[in-house]
Amino acid sequence: TASSAMCEAAEPTQSSPPKKAKCPPAAMQQPQPTSLSAKFFEFPAVLSGNLKGGIKILDVGIGFLIQDDGSITRNLETNLAILSEEIIATLNTYTEEEITGRDARDALAEDLQFTLNAALTAQTGSGGIDKVHFTYFAVE
Repeated sequence: TASSAMCEAAEPTQSSPPKKAKCPPAAMQQPQPTSLSAKFFEFPAVLSGNLKGGIKILDVGIGFLIQDDGSITRNLETNLAILSEEIIATLNTYTEEEITGRDARDALAEDLQFTLNAALTAQTGSGGIDKVHFTYFAVE
């Protein structure tokens, strides 16, 4: 960049001593932009799964917080069928009592995050889901 070029010390020649360039302290230099940005990816469908015991059904809408350069969104979109299967299979392992209350829902969200990242890693070589959020949550 132009600012980093200005901070480079001039090369010494045989007839002149090396010159010191005046550069701002590191704390004042501009941070380099990152290519990752925080995004929210909403799963395109409400999914339903039988709760353990088979009497009640849990319907969930799910969104993912991701740090993305575009590749994670592509991986999510490409693997929707596998992710759907993993979500439904995970819902089937919970009872109604195990999903009642905020702490219980947070535990389910963490379980889904771990499970879905493992499935994505198996398919694509990387996960990328930082947090799972429920956009819809209903027990029938």
